[in-house]
Amino acid sequence: MDTRKADIAAMIGRGAAGALPLLGPMLSELINDMIPNQRLERLWNLFNSLESKVNELEKEKIEQKINDPKSIDLFEDACHQATRALSPERTEKIASLLKITLTKEQLDFMESKRLFAIFAEVNDAQIIILKYHGLTAGRHDFREQHNEVLATPSPKNFKRIELAEKQALYDSYRNHLVSLGLLRHDFEKVRNHELPQIDSKTGMQKSKGYKITPLGKLLIESVGVSKSDG
Repeated sequence: MDTRKADIAAMIGRGAAGALPLLGPMLSELINDMIPNQRLERLWNLFNSLESKVNELEKEKIEQKINDPKSIDLFEDACHQATRALSPERTEKIASLLKITLTKEQLDFMESKRLFAIFAEVNDAQIIILKYHGLTAGRHDFREQHNEVLATPSPKNFKRIELAEKQALYDSYRNHLVSLGLLRHDFEKVRNHELPQIDSKTGMQKSKGYKITPLGKLLIESVGVSKSDG
């Protein structure tokens, strides 16, 4: 927004979220009670993004849920994450996740809480990695677009110590996604009476790569990541 932050604070303080035709009336009652003195510009961006994603039918679903303590809890999760979002793209994803958790009938409260908790633990680079492993088409173009994240660190680009650091970071991103249940190792198939190959670095069965899990697909779909998103 072009409006100065002080003006935004004054607007929200007066309940000016009511200027949003669909969500304003319900949001304005919650703002002063729930989110005093926080990063108001980022919250305003969240509300604007959410407003742009909601149609009349979804508005009705949100209105039915908004007074439910569970829905308010999800709203608090979204606001807390939005105040820490460092980019508009991150805020867009939070708004998409909030919309899905408040309007999708198939998601119950605990599943929605889990999605918010997981999203808080992944950074923008890990979202790119997860999206890449979820693609069935256009992988080459996506990899070229996000080569700085997806490319394996090369000895020709870094000194020995730098290479080790880059490799450790590269591995840590994927390992964290595995620990969250968003990716899984794609192990080599072992024939009868054969022993699995062991990775000398990890001491575990050798993996030929990664595959996205159903939970990983749900997260990517919920935050509205497109082929060009980062």
